[in-house]
Amino acid sequence: MFLSACQTTGTKPVDISNIDVKNPYIIGYYVTYSNMCGNFSGNSADKLVIRSLTEKYEDNKHFKKGYDLNLNLVGMDKITNLSDCDKAKAIVNAAYEN
Repeated sequence: MFLSACQTTGTKPVDISNIDVKNPYIIGYYVTYSNMCGNFSGNSADKLVIRSLTEKYEDNKHFKKGYDLNLNLVGMDKITNLSDCDKAKAIVNAAYEN
């Protein structure tokens, strides 16, 4: 499936055409990123989509490695560097639809 762009939250389209939305490592990375975006900025993929992908890949070590990469962004009840929330949302939704 080729996705040249995805419209999110009324902002400019997000190009995810170069993202492998079937790669568990990539999916894990963007699932946790999107989840953090939801917690700290209110802009994430639907919680049911996030939960579905997390359950689907719960035993996949590549998903876990990607998922764990973003945990270093959280500290002292704040988060840094959440500039790609729209991109994360688009990727998570595309991975769910695959």
